[in-house]
Amino acid sequence: MEEPTDARYRILGDSWPLVRARFRAAHGRRRRPWCRPPFTREPASAARGVGADWPRTLDLRRAYTLTLAVDPSDARIVYLADGKKDGSFSISIDGGLTWTDRHIDQHGYTPHADHRAAAFDAAGNYLEGDDGGIARYHRCEDRWEDFNRALAITQFESIQIHPTDPDVVYGGGIDSGLNWRSHDTLAWRQLPQHHAMGDLATVRIALQRPELVFAQFTGCQTCTMNVLQRSRDGGRHFHEASAGIRESGAASPFAIDAEDSTHLLLATSRLYESRDAATSWDPIYDFGTNQRVRPSRSARGGGMSTFG
Repeated sequence: MEEPTDARYRILGDSWPLVRARFRAAHGRRRRPWCRPPFTREPASAARGVGADWPRTLDLRRAYTLTLAVDPSDARIVYLADGKKDGSFSISIDGGLTWTDRHIDQHGYTPHADHRAAAFDAAGNYLEGDDGGIARYHRCEDRWEDFNRALAITQFESIQIHPTDPDVVYGGGIDSGLNWRSHDTLAWRQLPQHHAMGDLATVRIALQRPELVFAQFTGCQTCTMNVLQRSRDGGRHFHEASAGIRESGAASPFAIDAEDSTHLLLATSRLYESRDAATSWDPIYDFGTNQRVRPSRSARGGGMSTFG
């Protein structure tokens, strides 16, 4: 630690706390002014029972993700975000005794759900990182600020390169649908007429028939069965391809035969097989009972099938 150069703060011995006290007395402490959030009805000191819009408790039992942050300028102000859309962002101005939901601001904007990170910028504003990107909450104005329109980024769960045209790439984005990039541009674009919402878990291309593209979603809001979707035109149109599969709702692993694009395997609590490019499925093994349901129809000529 360097000794202060100002003679008023030169002292003998290791008495830095006294130096710091004298310096603050002379220059003051820099601190962001406290502002009462516009949504409060009474000062923070009277936050108990301020109205019906302040829930007494928070139900976090269904929280998929969770962040907690204390305002650096005032320990009474606490920010809590969990995975649910409704009520996913709450603020307390009395140290956590009472909370109010602010996931939608006065302008109608709401950040994405699945909150992953919480921080503060140099001005003390709350920063939130989620599956949809990053947003900033201005507490004094009760306003969210979206940064994602200027950020050309996404998080990919899987990537597939076209087997005959390496300049064509498909990417399954987290909460951003199915994206692709062609040789005419370096920009990623969402596939036309592809409106499935949810976490894309896997995208695969049939090696021998690259016009066949298979996409799989978790938490899909527009899929019929939420198991597997198939495109016959290179990703321009997708339709559900899970006829015969009883289970739904999870990211079921699947594979395409490298030598026969019509031959696929997909696993839920049972192992399913398709010999018509996912038009229909038949169970061949039950993992719950560890019993074979029926023999698998082997590849042509009885040879081995290689899945990828």
